[in-house]
Amino acid sequence: MTRLPVSSSPRRLDLSLDALVLTVGLGLFAACPGESPGDTTATAGDPESTSTSQGDPEPESTGPTNTASTADPTGESTAPLGPDSETSSTSGSTTDETSTTDETSTTSETTSGSSTSGSTTDETGTTDETTSGTTGQPIDCAPDLAVLQGSYSIENQLDVEALAAYKEITGDLTIHAPGLASLADLQCLQRIGGDLDIRETALPNLDGLDSLAEVGGQLLIEYNYQLADLHALGNLTSIGAQAQQFGHFKLRGSPLLKDLTGLGALSFIGWSVHITGNGLETLAGLGATSVMGEVRVEHNDDLVDVLGVAEFIPTSTIYFLHNEKLWCGNAEMALTLMKANGFKGGMFLDDNLNGCGDL
Repeated sequence: MTRLPVSSSPRRLDLSLDALVLTVGLGLFAACPGESPGDTTATAGDPESTSTSQGDPEPESTGPTNTASTADPTGESTAPLGPDSETSSTSGSTTDETSTTDETSTTSETTSGSSTSGSTTDETGTTDETTSGTTGQPIDCAPDLAVLQGSYSIENQLDVEALAAYKEITGDLTIHAPGLASLADLQCLQRIGGDLDIRETALPNLDGLDSLAEVGGQLLIEYNYQLADLHALGNLTSIGAQAQQFGHFKLRGSPLLKDLTGLGALSFIGWSVHITGNGLETLAGLGATSVMGEVRVEHNDDLVDVLGVAEFIPTSTIYFLHNEKLWCGNAEMALTLMKANGFKGGMFLDDNLNGCGDL
């Protein structure tokens, strides 16, 4: 049998077609949609280029990713994204911007709180303690302030301002001004030779009398219905002339006043004390005071605690009258404390809680 030779050309053609298809397929695989085949490797001469491409067509894709460069005003940058990161550039940028912004905010808040805000608070606090009158500390005034001879009457705010240049009034000072709400311009007044009468004002406190150390006659604080604070009297040491044993302290008609804090420096009262018709709940705030005559505490409807009189010692009698919430047991304890501190007088009680009378 004669065998006919078989031509191999068709097989070689099939192999050539397969190779061509494979080559075209590899080329299409290498060039994904949206990517440039020419950007698959970094430029050798560029030291800031990445080792492989993330397929980002933006110009900055050849350098380190610095997502904080536009979000962070301080100029601090975050580390570049790794070449094998699967996170999209938009997501990574949002995360880094948030982190950097938080760090910047924290740094700013810390700096503000520790330096600027702190010093401002301290300076403000010092100013308040010096000028507001809430501590009763004397004001730093010029040493050459004048002395006003005679008596003076305050009826409005202009009258208060006129006394700003004086450190002493030799006569009486009468403050009778229903609309008056501030005594701030009296802050350098150190002594009143006669009486100080503060009556029927709208004063919420006595700020402005911080430097007042001595009242030579009577101190009368009466019918000031807005008065709730005596702290400004923290420098007051005496009421009345010690040689003549003259001087009264009368506090009445202040329904908002709850205690006597501010009278702790008071050490001498020339004759008597009348504390009547106030909103006092306690006598706390009184210091160690010698009273040359008697003490009367009357018609203070909210008064429940009188232990504050322990060192407030009259030479004769202390009276607790018509204080409808005052319990006899509290008054008795006060008497025991006073005797322990040298009180040799008596205590008289009448018409207090449950008809509490004499001890």
